[in-house]
Amino acid sequence: MVKSPSRQSGDPAAHQPDTDAVSGLPAAAMAGTAPESFELALGELEQIVQRMEGGALRLRHGGGEDGAAHSGLVFEGEEDDTLRGRGLLGDDGEVLCRGPHVFQGYLDAPDKTAEALDDDGWLHSGDIGHLDADGFLAITDRKKELIVNAYGKNIAPAPIENALKASRFISQAVVIGDRRQFLVALLVPDFETLVPWAEKQGLPTAPAELVATPQVRDLVREEVEAINTQLARYEQVRNWALLPAEFTLETGELTPTQKVKRRVVNEKYGEIIERLYREGETAAGA
Repeated sequence: MVKSPSRQSGDPAAHQPDTDAVSGLPAAAMAGTAPESFELALGELEQIVQRMEGGALRLRHGGGEDGAAHSGLVFEGEEDDTLRGRGLLGDDGEVLCRGPHVFQGYLDAPDKTAEALDDDGWLHSGDIGHLDADGFLAITDRKKELIVNAYGKNIAPAPIENALKASRFISQAVVIGDRRQFLVALLVPDFETLVPWAEKQGLPTAPAELVATPQVRDLVREEVEAINTQLARYEQVRNWALLPAEFTLETGELTPTQKVKRRVVNEKYGEIIERLYREGETAAGA
């Protein structure tokens, strides 16, 4: 629910939703953290709609065709002209926000407030995004996850990883390339799909043997090459490795919320990553 901008986080009153002065119903409802389905959004508002005897309900929901999570159109009153310029996206693509809906700061925590709000009142969200042709804001990654390649180009790994995982043969993907000249990826096959395919081909089905077979590598290579054609040159995956085991919470590569611990992955698979770069550099020089 929307919190009053006049209240600070930590104030119990800050957790009360703003309500419409006439109906006493919530003036707005917002969902954050993850994309929400249109059906779920409607379900959450069902009780409010049923209680309304008059008036109008305006629902804005994100949607797009590029696979990114869309937060919807910019609301009126959010300095639209500024938001369509540098005000919305910082030089590195970070989503910035300013307006009466932005909190004034953390209670008794000036250092945390300074991290979130700049001197001009802009909230630095930590999200990386862009505006599409229809004015929808698409969130593509977290700022802390950005890859900065050897040429200073900012690359959001999540859209590339999501494109790779869209293949029915790839379950998990981690793209690597910070301070490197090109990107490589660690891929975990979708063994539930791959094993039946391998059985039909008369191939071994044990994960360690399966990922090493030329037929499987050719299969995955075709998938990666097809995805690369949809990416800008600097986003393309030049080399990759197939891993025989999934990233899990128990083995240390995932957080409890199933997010990849990139530092852990880089350390744990460091030798494989270096081999991928040696092979990629050799192929480029051939």
